[in-house]
Amino acid sequence: MSVCSGECDILYENLVGLQSLRDESDYERELVKCIKHHEEIRKLVRNIEKRFSLIILEQYFTSLISCCTTMFKLSLAEPMSMEFFRTLSYQLNIFLQMYLFCWCASEVTEKV
Repeated sequence: MSVCSGECDILYENLVGLQSLRDESDYERELVKCIKHHEEIRKLVRNIEKRFSLIILEQYFTSLISCCTTMFKLSLAEPMSMEFFRTLSYQLNIFLQMYLFCWCASEVTEKV
């Protein structure tokens, strides 16, 4: 997903660079390159979605089950005990993992 995001940034810079071109034939040639680059980025995103969507869904679902189980375990733990802080740390890491999937996907969606 980071590669897709980086490719979108490169495409953006190329599009901004089109403003400096004065010759119409150079402008058209570079614009066609940018359009083809955009099509390639969209193909890459579709391939990523096709190959990883089920895997990420399963990972997210498993993380959600772990999150619920850990929250239950956290409710049973003695407050301010070592087990409480260990479980809380684990819970925060699960939240971080779930957040990273969503954040990376929204970054790519926003740029494409």
